[in-house]
Parts: sequence; C-alpha cells; structure tokens
Amino acid sequence: MTAIVKEPFADFAAILTLDKCLGPLTTYGVGGTARYFLEPADPDQLANVVRTARTHGIAIRSLGSGANLLVAADVLNCAVVSLAKLNTVERSGNRITAGAGAEMQPLIVQAVEWGLSGLEGLAGIPGTLGGFVAMNAGGKYGEVSHAIESVTVIRPTGECETRLAGSLRFAYRTAALGEDVVAAATFELRPGDPVSLRARRRQILQEKLATQPLGEKSPGCVFKNPPGDSAGRLIEAAGMKNQSVGAARVSEKHTNFILNTGGATVEDILSLIKRVRSEVARACGVTLELELKVWS
Repeated sequence: MTAIVKEPFADFAAILTLDKCLGPLTTYGVGGTARYFLEPADPDQLANVVRTARTHGIAIRSLGSGANLLVAADVLNCAVVSLAKLNTVERSGNRITAGAGAEMQPLIVQAVEWGLSGLEGLAGIPGTLGGFVAMNAGGKYGEVSHAIESVTVIRPTGECETRLAGSLRFAYRTAALGEDVVAAATFELRPGDPVSLRARRRQILQEKLATQPLGEKSPGCVFKNPPGDSAGRLIEAAGMKNQSVGAARVSEKHTNFILNTGGATVEDILSLIKRVRSEVARACGVTLELELKVWS
C-alpha cells in the first residue's frame, strides 16, 4: 500500500497557492516562481505558517510590496509569505502601530495629517513597513529606525516577540533580524503642525521626483553607498550612466537605479549589475555592495 504524502501546508489551503509567479508582485515586474506562496490574514496565522515551515524544514521568505527585490531563481523551493494583509494602522496619542504589510507612503501621509512628526523625511521611498524595518530604510533625511519604539517579530519557532528599538541592531540598511519575520512595529512620533509637515513632505517628495526615476520599473537604489561616498557618483564616474544590457538600463536621472525599460529579463538585470560593479572597481577601485535583495 502506497503511503499518502501530505503537503506540508495542507492545513492552510485557503491561503496557499502552489507555484506562484512572483515577478508581477515586484517593482521590477520579472522573476521566478515560489513553490509555496501563503497570504496569512493576521499575526496568529503568520505564526502558525512560520511554525509549520520550521517543522517541515522549509525556509521562509517574507514579501511586502516587492520593492528592493529581484527574484532571480526560476523556482524558489521555499515558502514565500506575503504580508500584504497585515496592514492595519492604529494611533494612540503620539504613537502609531502598523502591520508589516502597511504601505509606508500612505502611512506617512496619515501621520502628517494627524500632526505627528518623525516619518516625513522618508517620503518617496517605496515599500511596506516590514521591508522598511528589516532594511532600516532611509536616506539623507533620516532612517526609519529613528522613529521606531518597538518591533514585533515572529521567531522561527512561531513565537511572537516584541522588542524595544534599543535591543535591535539597526545599522546602515539592516536591522540584523536574522530569520525573524517582522509582523508589526510601533512608531513614537512628535506633535507637529500638519501644515508645516505637509509642506516638508511635499518638498522632499518633489526633490526625489526631480532626481530619481520614481514611477519606473525599478527596485530603488541597487547598491549601498560606500562609507563617505555615493554609489551613484561612482557609477557615473565609471561611465555607466545610461548604459544597458537588453532592456535593463542604468538610469540617466540617478545612476544608482537600474530600470526595466520594458521586457528586461532577470539575466539582463543581473548582467548589467555585474557590469556596473566591474566598471566601478576598474575605474574607481571600489567594490560596490548590493542593497538590492536577490532571491536565488
């Protein structure tokens, strides 16, 4: 008699999709598939998914809006967990608590309208709260960690744990979370004048619109800035501005953005990344480190 092998996530049939194409879920618009794709509706369900994955020895990768991501593998033999439904936003005094799937730009607008200051410097950066926390997203006007009071994570065991910001190892483009999955975060903000905050947010957004290719198929900055320098400056100095491989092209507006101009393949993008790094190393003597997450 042949034994029946149960799918590891059979108990999650209502939120499970097998062999899900991930490309359309990323800002690049291209990429491979996930063997298991799950969309938990709340933190408890997320914890159960994480616990089940560990029981079956299956790796977990969490997905927000697909910014800062290139799915390079044809098939990811892991569980990709969409955090999109964990998108609640609640206010209590000067604090805002939001789920990992909350889109940060609407959240920033809401904070400004509530007269709460501390997030407006992050205007124009794509992504959801979970990715912002995990990457310590930011720019010249500050990083998200500057406003965080606490972060709630799901441990690989499925245990839910809330950590104060001071216990986290925030650094440039990392929170050093390891295998923990962000479920929510609480921001401690300052009272401010909505009119002034609105103007400040608009000013920062207009500056980015003038200097970055926002709205195009791009994950945001591809490379980290080396200490004391700018990746964009180095890429331009190496003569890579507007260079392309297939339909992947280095942006003319901001050279640390690599665009999918229409029909670019994963191979086009990876080849252009490799070429940019090689030319910068040759011309400037600097090896650029990826900020873009590549799932392979």
